[in-house]
Amino acid sequence: MCRCAVRGLLDVDCQPFPGLQAFFTALRLQGGTHPASVEPLGASKKHQDVRRHELLANGGSNSLAAALVKLCQNSAAQLVRSQHGSSVLMEVCRGGDGGLLMECLEDRSMLDAVHDALVTAVAAKSVGTAARSTAGSVDDATAAREEPILSHYFGSRALRRLVLASSVDDASGAAAARFTLKLWQTVLQGHCHAWMDTHAAKVLAALLHSGIDEI
Repeated sequence: MCRCAVRGLLDVDCQPFPGLQAFFTALRLQGGTHPASVEPLGASKKHQDVRRHELLANGGSNSLAAALVKLCQNSAAQLVRSQHGSSVLMEVCRGGDGGLLMECLEDRSMLDAVHDALVTAVAAKSVGTAARSTAGSVDDATAAREEPILSHYFGSRALRRLVLASSVDDASGAAAARFTLKLWQTVLQGHCHAWMDTHAAKVLAALLHSGIDEI
């Protein structure tokens, strides 16, 4: 992962996600440092990319990389609606900076499983509008959970960033492009007009710059 991503991961508010909190605790214990330091992994004399690979890949199927990817697969719907969790999920979906996270996985199909989980969450129909009209009032937290991810404030912005990442010419861009194509074919193709007056318009605009021929 890139330096900013590592710093961001260590500062994520992961209280709603116990598994994520445990992951970050393990990451700190294995050599991660606080963002305030000059170097994110300053305790090591190794090159930062080598150290990042070791931190993520050591342990094979029980590595930190595998644990993070599995967590994102299981909690995609919750993470994408989170202000900070959505950034973690987007970083995982693109396989880390330059594809580093993807390289650390023994089974790279795990990344496709995260893509599938997120697309499934995006495709899920929300009952938020119906609930608000029938119940009269719904608290903000409940409304946020029920709102479609495409029109969710944080969810739509996270998807936009991931779609735009498809245009990057490296392994991370290729991973983002695979997700973007799935999102288009499964959720948006033939239904763009319905989302034009929502936050999802940002995602639709990003599709025009994704560089994917099929879109």
